[in-house]
Amino acid sequence: MTAQATGGNCPKKTSTLVALLVLAATAAAFDQAPQAQNDHLIQAFVPRGANASNSEHLSQANAKSVKIGGLNEGVYLTLMNGCGVDLTRTVQQSYQMNSWSFPSVISAGAAVNVYIEYKGGSVTKGDDAGDVAYMFSSGGGLGFSLHAQGNKGITFKTPLGTSFSSQTDGYLPYGILCPDPAKPMQVTVDTNSNVGDHWMATTWSAISGRSLAQMSMPGSHDAGMSVNVYSTMAANKCNTITQTQSILGQLKAGARFFDLRMFRTPGGDYTTGHFSVVPALGLGWTGSIGQSLVSVISDVQTFLQGRPNEVIVFEMRGVRTISPNYNSDANYHDFVQSDWDAICSSLTSRLPVFPGGSASTTLFQTTLAQITQAGAQVIILFDGASSGTACMNDDSLFYNSYSDSNDRQSMFNDQRGKLTNSANHNNQLFVLSNTLTLSDAQNAECTALGGGITTTILNLASKAKGVLNEFAPSVTRSLMPNVVLLDNFEAADMNPYFLSLFSNCYK
Repeated sequence: MTAQATGGNCPKKTSTLVALLVLAATAAAFDQAPQAQNDHLIQAFVPRGANASNSEHLSQANAKSVKIGGLNEGVYLTLMNGCGVDLTRTVQQSYQMNSWSFPSVISAGAAVNVYIEYKGGSVTKGDDAGDVAYMFSSGGGLGFSLHAQGNKGITFKTPLGTSFSSQTDGYLPYGILCPDPAKPMQVTVDTNSNVGDHWMATTWSAISGRSLAQMSMPGSHDAGMSVNVYSTMAANKCNTITQTQSILGQLKAGARFFDLRMFRTPGGDYTTGHFSVVPALGLGWTGSIGQSLVSVISDVQTFLQGRPNEVIVFEMRGVRTISPNYNSDANYHDFVQSDWDAICSSLTSRLPVFPGGSASTTLFQTTLAQITQAGAQVIILFDGASSGTACMNDDSLFYNSYSDSNDRQSMFNDQRGKLTNSANHNNQLFVLSNTLTLSDAQNAECTALGGGITTTILNLASKAKGVLNEFAPSVTRSLMPNVVLLDNFEAADMNPYFLSLFSNCYK
């Protein structure tokens, strides 16, 4: 089923995003991960496990309220104004709300955090309410309005009459797609599939004139590690598995940037892997083999069928040639040029690889429309190496510095500090690593117990996602994440893309 819609909510003199709301539940619900649904005006995330019959399509002509799950007593809202015009508060009223205070003005390009809290209580729940509305200060008309009630959740309304009401734990971002500056917005989408599967095609009119350096991409960290084919001593699933879906599953979920660590097996095959030296255990290289290069290529081939407006980026790090017999020792050798050439040959012979020649030109000067003149393309970037014109040396063009912490708040503080440092955006694409790292003690516990009751990378991934919405106020025209890397990338995780959407529309 498809639907078409026209219109946009920014004043006519601007062609950017009217507003983007990211609703996150309280900290107790941060580990809940929602499913995704796509709509032409409002994109919403539904919590995992929600009844599919509750996920109704919202159209301009037939706006409906959708109730999903149950809502905690307090929630955080991030309000982002992507238009070039201030939004001025025109209405703010409440009855028995414990917290209901919104800023008088949301400046052009600004993002603000608002905490709201219901009266609560099983007997009195619902005996409360709050309303707020914003208008464009230039006379461009109503921006949006919100109504909240403890037993009904939050209803978001636009001037076109489109509304979405939800009760949910976890994330519920609302976004209005960018109108084309030359004509009213017109988007055709499949309302039965998630936003991640085809977000690039759906937003093509807004992003096709941009280079990769002018937009953000949802990314998968250690993308090949959804399987554990073979492990060395001291390595288990708990400390090597970073994803739960194959490359194909991650593509369908919305990932378009893939961090791939490449290895050569003792048998001469190329594969993804997750290996490291563990000094605390007195060991050399330990780790696990993940999805093979052949399988990765096959997944991309399957995904790109019938998709001309797609750009996929592989950043491939050739880490090591694995020791014979998979011993955990020092006999792991760096890739040589023949390894890079073999990988490049496999990719270019089976995939539509963009022959950019220069990584800098490809990333900073070439638009997506130019990249896809011959159809969907895969951009291959090698870390510190190159092979021909198609497999390019990334030339240190990415600022990618992860926190190396297992604490969510420490990771957030580290990444926000780096995101807001303008020096980290100087002729580089900024990678926001929203990932947590097992401590030495957690690694040792994993080794000893095999992951039965230990903390795993996937456990940490769920916790890390709890702060994604908190990066939003730090995103500006010049300080934005070009890539948002996640462990365990799922369809629900298109939440970080709303940071991307904001940046795409605002620049």
